[in-house]
This record gives sequence, structure tokens and C-alpha cells, in this order.
Amino acid sequence: MPGESEEDQAQSLRLAADLADLGARIHTHTFMPLPGTPWRDAEPAFIPLATMSELDRLAQRGDAYGHWRRQAEHAARLAETAKAYPRRARRRRAAD
Repeated sequence: MPGESEEDQAQSLRLAADLADLGARIHTHTFMPLPGTPWRDAEPAFIPLATMSELDRLAQRGDAYGHWRRQAEHAARLAETAKAYPRRARRRRAAD
């Protein structure tokens, strides 16, 4: 998520690994700045190599599934599109 620190990411990965050790399957995904949401203009966070490696390790063990790599690519395109098409200012209605 935007604003997430490396420590935040590390804690999330530890939680995912702990849950996987208990038998859970983790649905991995990444932040996407979707149109129509308050996060539309947020920049996608950088995903460190260590995080990518851990997500891949969980997937290879069968403990995780999802399309987070593809979502990261889509997120970058969405962020570029949002920059090209800034939000329009809301019009205020004239007082009666």
C-alpha cells in the first residue's frame, strides 16, 4: 500500500508465512490505484526483490495464489493514466 514501510511489508510477510504454516492459503495481491476510489491518484508502492522472492516462495510451496505480478504492472499503467487525466474539480451549485 502507498505509505507502507519496509517494516510494514516485512510484518505482512511474516504474518502470511505464519498463517501458511497453520495451513492457510494466502491470496496475494498488490495495491492498484483504481479509478473512482479515494486512492486513484496514489502512487503504487515499490515492491522490493526480497518481498517478491518471499511471495514466489510461498506460491511455489502451494501456500499462496494470485496474480500480484500482473496487478503490479496494471497498477503502474493506471497511475500513468491518472496523471494524464487529472480529476476534474467539482462544481459548486449556486445558492438559490
